[in-house]
This record gives sequence, C-alpha cells and structure tokens, in this order.
Amino acid sequence: MTRSRPAALPLDLAYDAQGRGPAVVFLHGFAGGRGQWHTYLPLVAAAGFRAYAVDLPGHGQSPPLTTRPASALAWAETVHAWIDARIPPPVHLVGHSLGGYLALAYAARAASRVASLTLFAPLTAGQAIRWPARLWVRVGNLAPWLPERWPPGVATLLRVAYWFYPDAWHMRPSQRARRVAEVAGMSPRAVWALGRVPDIRPRVAGLPVRTWVVGGARDRVLDPASYTVLGELLPHSRVWLLPRAGHIPHLTAAETLQQALVRWLQGHDPAASPHAARTSAGNTSPAGPRST
Repeated sequence: MTRSRPAALPLDLAYDAQGRGPAVVFLHGFAGGRGQWHTYLPLVAAAGFRAYAVDLPGHGQSPPLTTRPASALAWAETVHAWIDARIPPPVHLVGHSLGGYLALAYAARAASRVASLTLFAPLTAGQAIRWPARLWVRVGNLAPWLPERWPPGVATLLRVAYWFYPDAWHMRPSQRARRVAEVAGMSPRAVWALGRVPDIRPRVAGLPVRTWVVGGARDRVLDPASYTVLGELLPHSRVWLLPRAGHIPHLTAAETLQQALVRWLQGHDPAASPHAARTSAGNTSPAGPRST
C-alpha cells in the first residue's frame, strides 16, 4: 500500500547542526523544541558525529500545521521526508516521547537507513498516554478551530500552569524557563499530531536495529510499562527504567544520560559511562538496565 504525505505540510523545518561525521538526529517531543538538546549537541559533535536538532512541524521556528493530519503516522511522513532529503544514511535517531514515535516509525519503513535508535520515554500508542494527558489531547482535537500561534499573554499563564507539571519540580530554573518558552512558542495546532496515534509496536516487532530505551518509573504522561513491552519486542534492545525520573529523563537526568548516549552511539554499553551509576536523584544505578 502506498502511503501519501499531506502536500500542505511543510518540509522547511528549522534545525541546528554541529560537528562532522556520522549523522545523529535529535527529535523532541510534543510541546518541545530543538533547544532541549543544546547540551547534547556539542558532546555528540566532539565525539565525532554530525549532530542535528530539529524543530518538529508546529513547534519552535518550524512552520505551523495548515491541515489536520489523518494520524501521527501521516504527520510523521513530513519529518521522514526531511530526514531523507537532508541526512545521509545511516543515521542515528534520538527521540523523546512523540519524537521517539517518529524515530520508530522511520525505522519501521527504512531500517537499512538507521544505525541506531535512542528512545527517551517513547510514545508507542495512543493507549499508552495516561488519562489526564489523553483528556487534554481529546479536548484540543475537538476544537473546531485552532489558531496558528498562541495569542499574546499566554506565556505568563503557561509559566504559572507549568508548576503543576510533576517533572517541573525536578528541573533547574533555567530548564523550566526553557520549557515554558517552548510551550509558548508551539502552535496550538500541533495537538493535531496526537489526534490519532496508531500502535507502532506491531510495525517494529523484530526490528534489527540497536535500540536503547530509557524511561522514568514516575512518568505521569505515559505508562512506564510500555517501555518494557517495547524492549521485549526488539531483539537488539537495551532498556533502562530510571526509578526517580518522570517523563523527561533527558532533561532531569541529563548528567547521567549525556555521556551514556555518547558511548551508545560509539557502539559501546551505555552503562559503562562514568555517570551511568547515577540517576536524576544522584543515588543508585538505574533500575533494570538489561539487554533483550
């Protein structure tokens, strides 16, 4: 069956790039932005890679959505087309949440173009979204009309509301400020990407790609059990469940994960990195580092 890409969706995505060598593409999650990876890019570039961080459609400086995609898979085709057009294979894909879904979908259709997958709290299916977040998504998708950008003054409201997000309590003030700016900078229409999220797991079962899955046991957005299930489907996977992390481990456990990611990209065991024995709380090693 031939899959079509909505012609109205943009291909001129905003991105940052550093370094020379094999390509590593960082894909943020819903309501995120490429700035989340600003501490990762120089480390990865210094390790001998060409690191890219992309603003997804409707986020940051990338154009907002103009049509409602039929599903997250249809929306993913825009990002996939950008990768095909700009990134020489094989590519290492690093994705958080919705970005993890996009990385999995890309590997499902072009496994030979993927060198490795790194998935931080990856979204795998609509059913994996916990009910408070799922309710918010449903309300947004029921709205008959959404603006391309937030109206003035929304940033102040978001700054207050973000304190009710559980992971905000474990972030530095600079990280919280950046996250609020990312949410304020996204298009409200970006919620359309989550209107229908087909289960990606049947498409990737048995995928012959090195995959590192990192989740938080205290995730309040996605069901942490979905990370273990995903790992069991992938024959070359490594699964970490950080006991004190939530939905954004790449930010709240950045010290642990940055050096571990470099080792993983270089083909080594991420658990052997200097900081791999520390979680976001700074105590014991991550629960459940294992190979499947």
